[in-house]
Amino acid sequence: MALKQERLRVNLDASKALTTKTRRHEEIQRKGFGKYRILDRTNSEVTFRPCKPPGIPRVFLVFFVLLVVHFFGLRLIIGKGMDMGILDDFKLDGKTAVVTGASAGLGRGMAEGLAEAGADVVVVSRTAERLEGVRDTIRALGRRCASVPADIGDASQIPGMIAAAKAMTGRIDIIVNNAGTSFRSPPEDFPEEEWRRVMDLNINAVWYCSQAAGKIMIEQGDGGKIVNTASLLSFQGGILVPPYAASKGAVMQLTKSMANDWAKHNIQVNAIAPGYFTTDLTAPIKQDETRSRQIIERIPADRWGDPSDLKGAVVYLASAASNYVTGHILTVDGGWMGR
Repeated sequence: MALKQERLRVNLDASKALTTKTRRHEEIQRKGFGKYRILDRTNSEVTFRPCKPPGIPRVFLVFFVLLVVHFFGLRLIIGKGMDMGILDDFKLDGKTAVVTGASAGLGRGMAEGLAEAGADVVVVSRTAERLEGVRDTIRALGRRCASVPADIGDASQIPGMIAAAKAMTGRIDIIVNNAGTSFRSPPEDFPEEEWRRVMDLNINAVWYCSQAAGKIMIEQGDGGKIVNTASLLSFQGGILVPPYAASKGAVMQLTKSMANDWAKHNIQVNAIAPGYFTTDLTAPIKQDETRSRQIIERIPADRWGDPSDLKGAVVYLASAASNYVTGHILTVDGGWMGR
C-alpha cells in the first residue's frame, strides 16, 4: 500500500529558517512525524512521506531460520539418514518386549523401564491378577501392554505364552527371561521335588523361552535382543541354595552359548547379574538382622538395590546402544563383586 503524502507548513522567518536538512528533520520530528523523506520544499511548506520502519537485515533472518531448524529438528524432515545422536540409540519405540516374572520385584522394574524407553511390553506371570498393577502402570505411560498368565516352569505352557505375546503386535523384538525361584536347605537333606522345581524355572524355562523367541527373531530377519537374569551366584557358590547356584551358573553359560550361535542373525544375548536387591525372594535374608548387616558392610554403595536400579541396564542391553555387546554378564551389584 502506498504511503500517504503529508504536507507540513513550517515557519520560515529568519529566526527559524530551515537552512539545512538536519534542521528540517528536527522541525518535523518536533511536530510528531518521526522519520520521513523529503519529496519537495517550497518557501512555506515541505512535502514529505513517512518512511517504512527499517527492515531486519537479511543476515539476521538467515541466522534466525538456522536457529529454528536446529532446535525444532530439521532432521525429522530430512529423515533417518542424519546422525541422531547416541541418546536415540537407547530408544525402544516400535519394539515389542516380553518380560517373564514381571508381576513384582526385578521383573516389574525392568518391564516398566522398557516401557519408559518406548517399548510395548507383554508381561508374564503365573496369575493374571498379579499382573494388573504393572499392566496398568505401563498403559498409563501410553504404551501397549498385554498380560499373559502362564507357569513357564511347566515347559508345555511356553509355546502358548510366546504365541500370545506375539499376538499383541505381530512380532517379538526383545525377551527378558527373568522368572526365577529358590529354596533353602542343607544339601544332604535337599528335597528332590524342590531341586526339580528350581531347575525347571531358573534354567529350563530360560532355554525354552529363548529358543521359541529366537526362532521368531530369526524369521523376522532384523535381529533381536535376549536378556537373561543371572545372579552373583553365577560366580559364587552361595549357602544352602545348591539348585539356585547351579541354575544361575548354567544361565551364564547358556547366555554365552546362544550369543555365539545367534550373532550371525544379529541377535544379541546377554545377562544381568543383580546383587542384593529388595524383593520377595530376598525378604528372609533382609529380615535377618545379622545377615543383612553383613551384606551391607560388603557393598561399597552401602545399601540394598531397588528394582528401579535395573532399568538402565535392561534398556541398554535391549537397545541399539548394545549392538556390539553379546555374551556378556553385566553385574549390577553396588560394587559387591569388586570388593
